[in-house]
Amino acid sequence: MIFTVGKISVYEPYIRDDENPRKLGRDDTDYIGGSVWKSFEEAHSYLEKSELIGIYRVYGVLADWDKDTEPSQSAWNNLLVSSRLVKISAQQSVQRTAGSAPINKQ
Repeated sequence: MIFTVGKISVYEPYIRDDENPRKLGRDDTDYIGGSVWKSFEEAHSYLEKSELIGIYRVYGVLADWDKDTEPSQSAWNNLLVSSRLVKISAQQSVQRTAGSAPINKQ
């Protein structure tokens, strides 16, 4: 699993209402691909530095860092293939930030 950040007001209803929510990748289009981070901690740190906590949160993306992403000129990699988007529970977020437990999809 890799990680992305999403606007809560957009991502929460999307994940709740869609049977197969996806993080958009490049998929042979002109779109550069969604932003993804290798670890929860890196994505969360980006939100903290950008002062976006509470407006955005970290979500899981069921993709492989080495095969499904490529470096960007920013703090993240670009997602090359559209991939399943999963919500991370608050408990998992706290555990992950503390570095004590792996994240499982919900």
